[in-house]
Amino acid sequence: MKKGKAKVFLTFLVILIAGIYYYVTIPAINIHASGFWTFILSVIVLLLAAYGIKMRFTSFQEAKRSKVFRIGGILFVALVIVFAVGSILSSPIVNAKKYRNLLTIEERDFSKDIQPVNFSQIPLLDKDSAAILGNRKMGSMVDMVSQFEVSDLYSQINYQEKPVRVTPLVYASPIKWLTNQSQGIPAYIVDSHNRLYLIDGETTLHREQVFGQYISLQPLSEKVYPVTLTGFQYGLKDYTLTYGDGRAISNEFAPEAQTATISFTHGELIVIESRD
Repeated sequence: MKKGKAKVFLTFLVILIAGIYYYVTIPAINIHASGFWTFILSVIVLLLAAYGIKMRFTSFQEAKRSKVFRIGGILFVALVIVFAVGSILSSPIVNAKKYRNLLTIEERDFSKDIQPVNFSQIPLLDKDSAAILGNRKMGSMVDMVSQFEVSDLYSQINYQEKPVRVTPLVYASPIKWLTNQSQGIPAYIVDSHNRLYLIDGETTLHREQVFGQYISLQPLSEKVYPVTLTGFQYGLKDYTLTYGDGRAISNEFAPEAQTATISFTHGELIVIESRD
């Protein structure tokens, strides 16, 4: 009974030590990985040590007479030899010629392959300066400055083959998020001639902030109503706007107006501010 318990305990101990070693080192299960061979050899040593404890060997000569110990020792030595031979045969020194042949050598003209730097694509604005300009611009956006802040991200991207820095808006505080998250953060699609954005309710435009002279409205939903335009060259009153309707295309600010208001209660509108 005691021998059975000792055998179970030694087996559990070997598995525990091997498991801890594997968990710590995480060797790749691959014959080309040295960690794998180290793990296998360590397991063999643990098994032989556990067997020696179980058999209560008192000397190395006594262990050598054990058939199990001899087989285990031969297996250990054989694996060491296989590992050593494999390491040598796969070493860079032995395979230098093979590695060399992987490279395809070509004669090329450096001046043709490496084009001169286009200085127009070199960023001239550092992140700190961009942050100053971003905060200044945010301060001029009176309809958003109290609700949002400019993120300090200021990532650099290429826009129309020119380097620019862009950064998103973030909510000014958790309270601002709670009161505004249902409406989202304003976003735009912009090119050199147009700026597009989506609105879902009353919106006031400021002459000094619009992207271009002309303002067009296109329904995103099936219909938008009742649409009222004030401060525009061509006003509307409680009008139902449908897709393709030309009544809200290429509108402008009224001559004396500094602000213009788009109001409606149902639907969603795409606002297009154009320079031509």
